[in-house]
Amino acid sequence: MTSAFVTGATGFLGRHLCAALRARGVTVHEYRRDQGDIAAATAMCTAIGSARPDCVFHLAADTRRDVQLPEMFQTNVVGTQNVLQAAGDCPVVVVGSFEEYGDCPTPFREDMAPQPRSPYGISKAIATALATARGATVIRLPVVYGPGQPPESFIGGLCAARRAGKRLAMSPGEQTRDFLFVSDAVTALLLAGEKFTGCRGEIFNACTGQPVSLREVAIQLGDIADFGALPYRENEQMRYVGDPGKIQRALGWRAKVSLSDGLCRTLAGDTQQ
Repeated sequence: MTSAFVTGATGFLGRHLCAALRARGVTVHEYRRDQGDIAAATAMCTAIGSARPDCVFHLAADTRRDVQLPEMFQTNVVGTQNVLQAAGDCPVVVVGSFEEYGDCPTPFREDMAPQPRSPYGISKAIATALATARGATVIRLPVVYGPGQPPESFIGGLCAARRAGKRLAMSPGEQTRDFLFVSDAVTALLLAGEKFTGCRGEIFNACTGQPVSLREVAIQLGDIADFGALPYRENEQMRYVGDPGKIQRALGWRAKVSLSDGLCRTLAGDTQQ
């Protein structure tokens, strides 16, 4: 791979992916919100057609929790369709979400029929169906964290509170999540791009396979959380962990960064691979 096109390039994961691509000598064509709306088909065709990349990494998504499906549909579904159409025969790697699994029993496996509960999960499940139907590879990610994450995220908020010497209001924290350090997520995306021929139209869970409660994470970062100060979110997924067996077998990928190490590196701002 000598050139790559990345949507969502200025987001948390996008910044880390672009940095990793450039470190490998890859020419990166970033597509940012200020360049145009991915829901506009003509803009996407022009951008990808001009770049002529070896691989397209589609990370752009509307992840807000305060919007309904029709609004989210434009970015997450129509936008994905536009990227796929504009890419033509070029390999495309799409970022999916564990929220697509919703009410499925854990650990989540790629052959399970999605049962999403949230507008975001519904929109991403539709996007995944579009992507695999056109031969793109989908990397489903759990909770990705690491240096540079905004304070609006769970671990980003905990780290910001720790640095400021403040306490963070949160739910009782009994819900479990599969936490993946950002460098491990980036490695999964890069492998999917490099080995695309062998994984066209496939879905892979890039995850640790280890469920950890939000309460446990907060405790690891110190006495900084007020448990139960907030209610659980509407349509909250209480169990959220995946089976990484398929990606391990097909791409030789494994999560390398432990949660304790990842939390330390997030606090320190260390992004080493």
